[in-house]
Amino acid sequence: MDIESFNLEKQLREFDASRKTDPMFQWARMYMRQVMTLLQFQRAIREGNWHLYLISLEHLCKYFFAYARLDYAQNIPEFIARMDAIKTSNPELWQSFTNGEFAVNTSNRIPFTRIGVDQAMEHLNKSTKGQGRISGITTSPATLLKFCLTAPELARLADESERLVATTSTIAPPQHHQLSVKNCSPRTLHCSAEVSVSTLQLIPNGNW
Repeated sequence: MDIESFNLEKQLREFDASRKTDPMFQWARMYMRQVMTLLQFQRAIREGNWHLYLISLEHLCKYFFAYARLDYAQNIPEFIARMDAIKTSNPELWQSFTNGEFAVNTSNRIPFTRIGVDQAMEHLNKSTKGQGRISGITTSPATLLKFCLTAPELARLADESERLVATTSTIAPPQHHQLSVKNCSPRTLHCSAEVSVSTLQLIPNGNW
């Protein structure tokens, strides 16, 4: 006996209809639908599922209006319309998005770990920010623009410097970085300082 034989979808519809006069049930069911939509949106990004991404984003629009998120309520419908138009105006780009290239895959060995482009930029920013690094640049538009243009290259140089002093393994981890105890350790800041000291020790005096 498989799950389809239970006809769960029909039973759920009948269950919802039997309690349509219960205000508390209607509130809880509405909240469940909202959470399911958010989970679908997150799944679409993690899997690189372009079609699910657009559908779930469209379902989220009503919540933007309901919660008076005016910027999202105004811009997201336009964004969806522009993305739908790409299917005919730029089929090559549409195919790239369909292949999952609208999200960033930081590890090909670990499934379900794609992230949004904005989050990927934050990962790059992390390599160039912190103790002794770049901070306080958002108040200067010119400096901020320079940082945005050079951030990927700065992040690459930072990673290569850490590999040079053997502080970063070149072997991909077996699990997602957020599940690693090392990344959650309170010694992270101390390790970052040790990396800086080790790097400076490799540089001869006067050869900066």
